[in-house]
Amino acid sequence: MGALGEFRRSRFFKPLNDEQKAAADSDRPLIVVSAGAGTGKTKTLVARYLRLLLERVEREGVQRDSLDHLLAITYTRQAAEEMRQRIEEALRELGLTVLARMIDRAWISTIHSFCERVLRRYAIDLGIDPYFTGLDEDQSTLLRLQSFDEAFPAFFQQAPDAFLRLSACFSRKQLSDASASIISQVALTGTPVTDLRPDSFTPAHQQLGCPDDATLRALLDFTALRQGLYTKLKEQQGAFDFSDLLLYGRAALGVSHLRDRFTGQFTEVMLDESQDTNMLQLGIVEQFARRRFIVGDFKQSIFGFQGADASVFSDLSTRAQDPADRDCLPVSLVQNYRSREAILTKVNELFGPERLAVGDFEKLKAGEDWQREAGATGATGATGATGAAAPDPVVIEGLRRSDDTSIAAAEGEWIAAQVAALIGRPRRDTEDPDAVFRPGDIVVLVAKRAYGTAITAALTQRGIAARIIGADDFFSLPVIESARIFLKALRNPCDDETFTRLMISELGRVSDQEIFELACRAHEQNSALWTAAQQRKTGEVVRIRTLLQRAFEALGALPFSELLFQVFEDESISAQDRASLRHLGSIADELQAGGGALVDLIAWIDDRKNNKAKVEALMPADDEHATVRIMTIHASKGLQFPAVAVATAQDAQNPRRPAQAPFVIDRTLGFKYKKGETCTTPAAEAAIESGKERERAEKVRQLYVACTRAEQVLLLSYDADARGGITADLARAIREGECAHD
Repeated sequence: MGALGEFRRSRFFKPLNDEQKAAADSDRPLIVVSAGAGTGKTKTLVARYLRLLLERVEREGVQRDSLDHLLAITYTRQAAEEMRQRIEEALRELGLTVLARMIDRAWISTIHSFCERVLRRYAIDLGIDPYFTGLDEDQSTLLRLQSFDEAFPAFFQQAPDAFLRLSACFSRKQLSDASASIISQVALTGTPVTDLRPDSFTPAHQQLGCPDDATLRALLDFTALRQGLYTKLKEQQGAFDFSDLLLYGRAALGVSHLRDRFTGQFTEVMLDESQDTNMLQLGIVEQFARRRFIVGDFKQSIFGFQGADASVFSDLSTRAQDPADRDCLPVSLVQNYRSREAILTKVNELFGPERLAVGDFEKLKAGEDWQREAGATGATGATGATGAAAPDPVVIEGLRRSDDTSIAAAEGEWIAAQVAALIGRPRRDTEDPDAVFRPGDIVVLVAKRAYGTAITAALTQRGIAARIIGADDFFSLPVIESARIFLKALRNPCDDETFTRLMISELGRVSDQEIFELACRAHEQNSALWTAAQQRKTGEVVRIRTLLQRAFEALGALPFSELLFQVFEDESISAQDRASLRHLGSIADELQAGGGALVDLIAWIDDRKNNKAKVEALMPADDEHATVRIMTIHASKGLQFPAVAVATAQDAQNPRRPAQAPFVIDRTLGFKYKKGETCTTPAAEAAIESGKERERAEKVRQLYVACTRAEQVLLLSYDADARGGITADLARAIREGECAHD
């Protein structure tokens, strides 16, 4: 039996259900798979990839380019790596070790990484530097700020009258925010700012002080200048940002001979998570794709704020369902292998067309694998080794504020009580029949990280460790601030301000009395504080002086990370602080490996601190099982957890909207402007109204995504008295469901 036959008998294909096999086996030019939450879409993608790969191998044998004929586009790098690992694992199990060793050359990546690979490969043809660097979000932000700082005086010199018009209507910050917003909006479509035309405020609005057409035109001219300077700054560094990768990639594939190369190379393009793509990204692959395998789920489109357009997948799905089009095949995956049947029943009830109406709704069905697992580990209500009863699979609670309790506090207390009751209860585990719920099995999902504060406090009050996961204000952490100040003092200890900051930091802990005595001695000697510190015999200043002297001796001989650990080795700091130091050390070592010196490390940290860059502090490994994680719904996408608490009570109000904002619609600049009263141009008004409905629909989809992360237990809290926002819609849906059951 050949490799293809072995594959069909293997665990990578045989256990698939009929719909998954149909998707993996069809040769239609366009296949659109609507894959509900937990329905095994990655298994289906991997099975199809392997089937197509092994068919080629059976025809031609293993060749150097065997992996070059399939392109798989994923939404995140983690998803690409997971797909790559699964394919490699399958190839090894099938005895195709030569192909498995070649997996790193496979075309499996995000759309940005694909474009980067194209640009580097054909850089000479395109006239760009093949060694260009990619800017991360923090680096892009710094250059954008620099472009504004340069554009501001330059525009005054070029067009003083237009500059005065802008100054009369916008503060410096408002001008920076407005121009940045316009640039980010046009980047989603690749439209040049110079192609935009301003939408007019009414004469009555202009009499109130709203910008006239000449002012809005000046805003576009300033934005175009800023955009040009931003481009110039990137060119000087030989760098591309994320938008550049897409725009240059689209342009590259628009060159006929390059497009023909890729059309000939790829027999099929697979596009995962296509509900989170947009027309620009889809258009890139459609320039050369002969055959397309599209996977997505309209109900899980939640990244509109990043430019995702849910209608892209919806339109493709509609086209595939046309019975007259024999080139298309629609496939629906609805068998869920993740969640208990009781959870799916509640999800189907809440999000069906009669309740929250998530759109394109198909009911999820419990998968056979889950049914077998449930049967093997006992029925609901059974007791575990501890004698405790199994927890209820779904618990929903409407919360109410009181005179002395805010809705945030009420929600935190309810979730903390539910979590405390859940810990130690039997948890279904096919490998450990005595498993119980631990804090690390439980995740709380919130719309915004700020909503996790009250929940963390309530859990901590009960003695349960909790951690908000995500991009923290890493550079404001006390231990990181102490490290930053120490590095600055190491570079120049004679800087009195820096040395004083070090003494009063958590690392220094020098008393006010000791600092006063040191300052008096320095004043008497007319010397720096550091010089006076050399004469101290006792006290915390001696400890700080010794730390600095040891670091002086080690500087240049040790990696930055080891130098930092040496400074803090005698400090009684938490495991979390040590994890944060390790993270800073790894960043510092990477910079050092690239030729960076101490001054470069300090500048790097200062830049990110000053611009409030978000960097996640890593969780200590020892805390993973002992800590309840709190994360945003967006961060949970693609993940699943034994128990999930979805906290919506604090999301009761409609989001605060900026008083002033530009809107780019069909190459028209609309504007919302506040001058006493808020005024909007017609285009902006239309955009705001359509945006409200899109936002409401995306909020519903966020809630759907959150609820479908749960495997065994779903806890759901909402504001029973909410008058607006998604939690009011949820409260209404729950009440209607209760009435229907009665």
